[in-house]
Amino acid sequence: EFSLIMEVIRSIRNVRAEKSVKPGRRVPAVLVSAEHKRLLEEQAKVITALAYLDESELQILPSLQEKLDGAVSLVAGPVEIFLPMAGMVDLTEERTRLEKDLTETQSQVDRLEKLLASSFAEKAPPPVVQKERDRLAAFKDTAEKLRSQLAAL
Repeated sequence: EFSLIMEVIRSIRNVRAEKSVKPGRRVPAVLVSAEHKRLLEEQAKVITALAYLDESELQILPSLQEKLDGAVSLVAGPVEIFLPMAGMVDLTEERTRLEKDLTETQSQVDRLEKLLASSFAEKAPPPVVQKERDRLAAFKDTAEKLRSQLAAL
């Protein structure tokens, strides 16, 4: 049972890091699980302390009638977690950060595509060319993730 609590905390902390939530900021949360509602209620203090949640805005429900708008949703085993974005980050600041990251990533994609289209791809040793192709794929993947995060805002 404690592994479930750890998974819930880990999931929340991962999203906090991914969304660049300021470390000391307490955020609201909704935890939904019919079968583990009692356990979650018993461990609410631990969860709020370790996941940096706002205890006064923590809701533990057996079910949710409708999805919360503007909330990041996670699943930690049998527990659904909803974290309202408005409570986590300044949306304007987050959009600016994501746009900046996307611009930088896209410039890397453009640079690598240009490099691989040049005579470099023919003259360089195959392992070096493959390394650059792998980097290009990674940058494209990152750019796609950034675009989807921007679209979600």
